[in-house]
Amino acid sequence: MGGFVFLFRDIENHWVWKDGRMAHRWMDLIIQAQWENKTVYFDGVRVDLKRGQLITTTRLLMGRWRTNPRIVLKSLEIFENDKMIRCKKTTEMTIITICNYDAYQSILAEKNPPVHSPYSSSENDDGAERKGKRKGKCIKKVNKEEDKNIISQQSVREENLKFFEQLRNAEISIDEMTMRFSCSKQEVLKLLDAFVKEVNIKETRHTDFSDFRKHFFDWARIQFDKKREYENRRNKSKGGSGGSAQDKYAARRGTDVGGKSESDYGSSF
Repeated sequence: MGGFVFLFRDIENHWVWKDGRMAHRWMDLIIQAQWENKTVYFDGVRVDLKRGQLITTTRLLMGRWRTNPRIVLKSLEIFENDKMIRCKKTTEMTIITICNYDAYQSILAEKNPPVHSPYSSSENDDGAERKGKRKGKCIKKVNKEEDKNIISQQSVREENLKFFEQLRNAEISIDEMTMRFSCSKQEVLKLLDAFVKEVNIKETRHTDFSDFRKHFFDWARIQFDKKREYENRRNKSKGGSGGSAQDKYAARRGTDVGGKSESDYGSSF
């Protein structure tokens, strides 16, 4: 979507602005929300969205926020508990409504701003201050969990790369695989490069080098089986069906005829 969104300066007084990650997630929801009523198609399903609504999934937000599903759901829960959003969930999608959207995303509001924006909190409001502190503790807990998850992901990748280098330099293991799969050493190493990328994307943890090697062996066997199956199908399609080689040659030359003897033509040659 093009266009722009309004941002009240006193958002800095709101608890959401105190944490960079939560502020990014909140602004991302506002940016995705529809400026006007609109009908959209999401995964082949027609959805009528109202102004201030957006349609998404946990997986999509995971990609936009670069975090795991638990953090996504926890962040949405914090926003919803603070009456910043309302979520309507189904098995296929989540429709999020930004609360008070018109109050701070309206040209009229810009020309005649309210005394207090939706982000304002009075300095003398003890309740608001206590609320901000509670939110701060909750957010710190979420961030701590996310940091642990990031460290865990880095640890998994580092371990996989270590096992990758170990297996790449294990000539005996590589030679055994070339004999087992009847392929060249380069083919095995090429598959090994693809394998380590896949397990890192999926963040697959291996208990030790033996587990990594066994996983790669099973994965490589499946890849070679798929390759052979594809080659067999391709060879069959090239071979065609029925007829001798001479008949196929004649057909390609345009000289194929149905008659094979004198009787086929009903008279002598």
